[in-house]
Amino acid sequence: MKIHIKKYLALMLSAAMIATLFTGCKSSDSNGEESIKTQESEKTDTAQESETLSFSVLTIDDDPEFMEWPLVKEAKEKFHIEFTNQLAAWDSWDETFRTLAATDSLPEVIAWYNLKYSEYASYVEQGVFKPFPEDLSAYPNIKKRMESYSVCDDMKIDGVLYAMPKTINENPYNEYSPSLIVYRKDWAKALGYDFDDVQELSWEEFVDYLTAVKTKDPGALGDNLVPFDFYHGGQGWLDFVSLQWNPYLSSNTSQYEKTDSGYMWGAKNEKSLQGILEFKKLYDSGLIYQDSYADTSNSGLERFLAGRVAVFHGPLTIPTLQDLVLTPACQSLGLSEEDFGIFCVTWDGKFQVREKSQWWGAYAFSSNCSDEIMDRWLRMGDWLLEKEQIEKANYGVEGEDWTREGDTITLNWTEDQLSGDKSYIKLQENFFRRFFVLEGDPYLLEDNPRLSPYFNDIFKQAMETYATKPNYYPVDYDVSYFSGEAFDVISGSLDTTTGDAVIRSVIADNPKEVWEAYLSDMESQTQAAADELTAALCQTEN
Repeated sequence: MKIHIKKYLALMLSAAMIATLFTGCKSSDSNGEESIKTQESEKTDTAQESETLSFSVLTIDDDPEFMEWPLVKEAKEKFHIEFTNQLAAWDSWDETFRTLAATDSLPEVIAWYNLKYSEYASYVEQGVFKPFPEDLSAYPNIKKRMESYSVCDDMKIDGVLYAMPKTINENPYNEYSPSLIVYRKDWAKALGYDFDDVQELSWEEFVDYLTAVKTKDPGALGDNLVPFDFYHGGQGWLDFVSLQWNPYLSSNTSQYEKTDSGYMWGAKNEKSLQGILEFKKLYDSGLIYQDSYADTSNSGLERFLAGRVAVFHGPLTIPTLQDLVLTPACQSLGLSEEDFGIFCVTWDGKFQVREKSQWWGAYAFSSNCSDEIMDRWLRMGDWLLEKEQIEKANYGVEGEDWTREGDTITLNWTEDQLSGDKSYIKLQENFFRRFFVLEGDPYLLEDNPRLSPYFNDIFKQAMETYATKPNYYPVDYDVSYFSGEAFDVISGSLDTTTGDAVIRSVIADNPKEVWEAYLSDMESQTQAAADELTAALCQTEN
């Protein structure tokens, strides 16, 4: 089964937006997007909703106070529903889902995580899921999202949608993955550098700066200084080498590269070894933490928060940049927003950029779900995508937690209260909205007082800088959603084994031999998977 990729359907989106002018009203946001408030969503009681519907939702998100959160209570009353959360642990989600599916015991609604396309397609064939309505006009915000994200169309099987991706909007400015290199401006100034907030550097200039940091030690940290680090320490090396030199080294783009003769395992591209050798120079020069090979998740972040890191790379966005500075650790160091800037680093005169992720979860309905429950749930989800509900999730209850005067939003609480009596704001309310949508919606709120204007500005500048001379790599969804006997066996573990091989090669005295040994060890398995891809996805001339 071949899934055809369709990029953003601009004409269809325009038509859909024009059509909604005749069915409802719109509220605009700062990025020109519009949430659609329909006549249907404004109904608080109708004949078809006079009966309260009760059902369950399979999810990993729950809380003892979940049903008392203001937005949840409002939604339940508005749409006359009562639902319970059937909780599954994250580390046993796959096992739980498979058991429920095999025993025909799935609840009506599934807030799906860790979706594997091959399993999804198999479940569709088995009749586990209820198909979404072909016409989504009754849910205009959901319809608009679907038409704005190509992955939604890619999830269709034989033209029918059985699971709706929960979309992400972490970068509202273009299609690039929000991967950033952040630097300490205070240390750069101490070294005599007059960098811009967003500074373009060649790779050679970047290495020269790291060397200056190592040599002159602006923080007077001695052996504790780390010139260059990564969010997950050594576990982030694969991502950086992949991004800067060979995007086909990891699944963030694709583990397999399409060539004129068909697909090949991306790690075999000579750019992989080139990147490893360049990266090893940093390691051997002491510009990277020497014990990173033993790192676990967040290890680099911990060193950064301890004030040891001069330059930091990771999947950073506007809120995550802001959250770093607001941590007690950074504040105890006397650091403010303006003490951080962004390096945009070229390789061969180009910025290496990947297509941003569009999703990491989905929601679906089991075949046991009635039409009435599906309709009620979708209308609630459509309502949650309106601007007013985004505001409630991020600001709280209007009139109590916040007020609006013209374009000015005033919050009547402090950040400290978010871990106390106002804990339903931000995290908890967004747990509820996460049934339908993931990260990024706060960007859609004009004059959002919770977003740093400074970090928003430098993030936007960085994305616009990348766009001046990008070497852009889109996600190959044909590969992402492919299923084959050899491919399925190896695909889930390939990032882990490749990441380990990168670490071993970097710290070895003979990196070329170590890397080539890894390629040789994996040759038969990866070639079998590449052959399956070529046979299924590449047309051959007769």
